[in-house]
Amino acid sequence: MFERRIEEISKKLGGERKEFYILTHRKHGREIYFQNKKKAVMFMKTKLNSPIKKLIYLLLQLNILQFFLKKIKLSSKLGDVLFIANQIKTFDLKNKEVISFIKDDSIKKLFIKSKEFQNKISKEGFAPIIFKINKKFPYSKEELLRGYSGGDDLGIFKKLLSYYKINKITEITLKEYVDFLKKELTEKNVKKDFIKNLLNKIILIYPKNTKLKMVKIHGSFTKEQVLLKNGCYIFTDWEENEKGLIIQDLLNYFRTERNFLNNKHFNEILKIYPKDVRKNIKLYLVLGGVYFMTKSNRSLEISNKLISHLKPN
Repeated sequence: MFERRIEEISKKLGGERKEFYILTHRKHGREIYFQNKKKAVMFMKTKLNSPIKKLIYLLLQLNILQFFLKKIKLSSKLGDVLFIANQIKTFDLKNKEVISFIKDDSIKKLFIKSKEFQNKISKEGFAPIIFKINKKFPYSKEELLRGYSGGDDLGIFKKLLSYYKINKITEITLKEYVDFLKKELTEKNVKKDFIKNLLNKIILIYPKNTKLKMVKIHGSFTKEQVLLKNGCYIFTDWEENEKGLIIQDLLNYFRTERNFLNNKHFNEILKIYPKDVRKNIKLYLVLGGVYFMTKSNRSLEISNKLISHLKPN
């Protein structure tokens, strides 16, 4: 699926070529390239954590699935494992380094800005240290840290909220935010009349001067972006200084849930958010769902789920 792009990167890197196996998930547009080594297979465990994926991991451990996978020869400088989703990430387990590449040149400027931003907040303890940013290639090289395996979502969001507070929590009126959403929907050519009607209805139901809390959000916050360093949580793959509702990262983190307010973990985390956010949570959720509509097609699934299950009071 991404072989041509991976080959381009491999040729630019040069060096000895090694054999990699390819695991493809066409539905979500993701791939894993890996050398058939014990450490490389073990490293993939955190990515293969659903019931079906756990079976895939077991078959990889037993060296059975490899007989059915496509193989490709790539530069050994790509490390041991490559994960391809929004970015191309290569993991060098020996040197404990992660190298990130872009999938196409259209996001080159955004990629460099996001990595420069990550480098800045790494000094505050919120992101991995970046060793190098190559603006011409482009790619970035950063420290390889242990991934989050679950069990302390509350602790993660306490750390994330501390980031919000350091970078200042601001406020915007409901009318201003609705106007912003309408503009974004128009610019992204999202033609859904029921959404515009919903936004108009919200303005009628809630006072126009209702205040909403805004912060510099992570932008694509999931468990995969949570890492451990010296016993503390830090986060990778930051968007470049993106502003959004204070609840936006929390919504993305629980994006697979059918009903957010019925999830005990979601509600436990919600308790640490400001009182006025909890009071207007349904409003935040619906507006957050509309915001997702201005993002990628995959985010559209999240927004439809939010809007269909949660109506404003």
